[in-house]
Amino acid sequence: MENASREFTKDYDWPDELVRVFNNEMRQISLQTMNWKAFALNGQYRNVEQSAQGIQDACERIREAARPYTLGF
Repeated sequence: MENASREFTKDYDWPDELVRVFNNEMRQISLQTMNWKAFALNGQYRNVEQSAQGIQDACERIREAARPYTLGF
């Protein structure tokens, strides 16, 4: 996750707002991934589903923030 964030912010000239959203959501993805693993190991499957949904939601927020910069893709 850290490498992806570092590469994202250094290799491209992204708008500050997009970089801010990306960094915030990557922190959420990292946290939810750790939670997901811990819940899975402890058999807390309802919490696993909630963590997976949190990861998916964070990815969607990144996608939505990037949409204006994708040239219609």
